[in-house]
Amino acid sequence: YGVEPDIARAAELYRQAAEQGFAAAQCNLAVCLLNGRGLKKNAAAAVEWLERAAEQGYPRAQNLLGECCEQGRGTERDEERAVEQYRRAAEQGHAGALCNLGLCLLYGRGVAEDEAGAVERLTQAAEQNSLCAVETLGICYEFGYGVAEDRQRAVEQYRRAAEEGYAPAQTRLARCLLNACGVEKDEAAAVKWLERAAEQEFPWAQAMLGECCEQGRGTAADGTRAVELYRRAAEKGYAPAQCSLAVCLLEGHGAEKNEAEAVAWLRRAAKENSPRAVDLLGQCYEKGLGVEADEARALRLYRQAAEAGHTWAQFHLGRCLIRIRGWGVDEGVEWLSLAAQKKNPKALVALAECFEWGWGVEIDLRRAMSLYAKASGQGYGLAQYRLGLCLFHGRGMESLDREQNEKSSIGWFQRAAEEGVAEALDQLGVCCETGRGMEANAEQAADYYAQAAKKGCASARRHLALCYFSGLGVEKDPVRAVALLRQAAEQNDAGAVFELARCYQSGRGVSRNRAEAQELFQRAFKLWKQRIFDRKDLEAALEAARCCRDGLGVEKDVAEAERWFAFAARRGVSEAEKELQELLAAKRDGSLLRRIFRGR
Repeated sequence: YGVEPDIARAAELYRQAAEQGFAAAQCNLAVCLLNGRGLKKNAAAAVEWLERAAEQGYPRAQNLLGECCEQGRGTERDEERAVEQYRRAAEQGHAGALCNLGLCLLYGRGVAEDEAGAVERLTQAAEQNSLCAVETLGICYEFGYGVAEDRQRAVEQYRRAAEEGYAPAQTRLARCLLNACGVEKDEAAAVKWLERAAEQEFPWAQAMLGECCEQGRGTAADGTRAVELYRRAAEKGYAPAQCSLAVCLLEGHGAEKNEAEAVAWLRRAAKENSPRAVDLLGQCYEKGLGVEADEARALRLYRQAAEAGHTWAQFHLGRCLIRIRGWGVDEGVEWLSLAAQKKNPKALVALAECFEWGWGVEIDLRRAMSLYAKASGQGYGLAQYRLGLCLFHGRGMESLDREQNEKSSIGWFQRAAEEGVAEALDQLGVCCETGRGMEANAEQAADYYAQAAKKGCASARRHLALCYFSGLGVEKDPVRAVALLRQAAEQNDAGAVFELARCYQSGRGVSRNRAEAQELFQRAFKLWKQRIFDRKDLEAALEAARCCRDGLGVEKDVAEAERWFAFAARRGVSEAEKELQELLAAKRDGSLLRRIFRGR
């Protein structure tokens, strides 16, 4: 005041007064030493000056000394001593100390948890316009800590502090506006508050604003700006932003794909004990993204994050343990169950598969269908598709009305198709072609197959190829049909390999070549068997049974055919049941048939 600012000169004057025992000067000198203002940073020296001022009962120094003890700045971390200092300053009515003491009581840091006592101190601090206290009172009202839950009142507290420019409160208010928590949803208003907080370099706000830019919530979608915001927050050490930035770099969204840099950010976030980062690192090691693939290390990382309660890690760990059969199917089911209890849609589907195929549990088709239904209710396309298949095939159904079940399946296939599940489009094509669940319409069937094939669905390419062979809904075009079969065969679609073998056997669309046909029949059979062992695929079991029965790609083996027909029949595949009956009738062995279906 009345002179040019000179921080170094101010620090010198503070020292002169501090050395004469003036508490306020001792406190000001300590602040300069803590923050490196006018002096070289020296937290230990700062604590010494704060102790001298605190001994004189100076409340600001007591509060600052408490913060140093709580954070371990310039002294050993000691939460109990911090609470003692906060309490001494709070008894003198110091707003900052009242707020800090309230926070310690709220979270049980250095003192027994006392939510009611916390609210009392926070209210006293808020009356002195401590913005931190006002925001924290909002948290108490939002979650019912020490007071009755009242989200509208929480929003009032957040807004009060936000309008005073307090970045954390601006961010919490934005979150409420985004999620309609205690206030009407208003994404545009939320973005404005996030902009104000982000301008203050508040990392949580920068990360949330990045999410809005990435998802197009309250502002135009802008992947590039999202990455910029994530990076600003990540460089401040904010682990959630480091994870979000890593995901963008892994996917090439808003920035050039850079898997190595993504892994580097994930490592930094993992050091901050971010379970999400540990889980994402696990995915990198599982898939070989930015690092050499290492399934064992991936499992260790998944386990670390799963044990910390991270739902996605629990799903990933469970899925891997089941896929790697020898590493613990039963434990895999336990982890999937934990994630499913938290309504994770992928975990619900994976657990449903366990009950459908008998991985680590007894086969229970009704339980499987129930789990698919739960995930479907969350709009998860794969679950909707699987639920549709259960209805279509009558698996796990109380009603035996096949026609009604098939009609019900169509709606789920359509929902799944809207969610981008190509296999659902393919199945709609099957329904259109066969007239099951809907009116037969060859042109519509071919169109569904074409849509799914364009999305890369191998079975749809096979089905579309058969349309071009027969002229179903399209003009006959054997050459195009063979090209589609080759594409699907390259994707290891066993059915396409089988149909391609038949082409070489008969000379349809290609020159006849019996040796090539036999080789392809063998490959198809191996693929079907692999699918049975990997996923217990019912269609694969049915086709493998037919190969064994007819001697296609494998020596004729009626006993093996019976085994695979029975495998599929037990799981509700009506075609397998019918063909097994025919096979056993030919052998006149009805007793085996009765044993197979006993208790189904």
